[in-house]
Amino acid sequence: MWEAIGIPRREAAQARAREAARARQEEYQARVRRAAQEQAVKQAAEREAHRLVCTACGARFTDE
Repeated sequence: MWEAIGIPRREAAQARAREAARARQEEYQARVRRAAQEQAVKQAAEREAHRLVCTACGARFTDE
């Protein structure tokens, strides 16, 4: 019976909890994206560092 009426304080607390969980999830996703981007940059720098260099002109070879 009481559930049909609703409890405003409980509903407000649940809404705050949902909002806090959503904010934590968004922050986590942002950290995951930043970590993936940093890893991609690091891998690109490592590939570039290991590229062969022409002994005649000093130019780095491309992937092609």
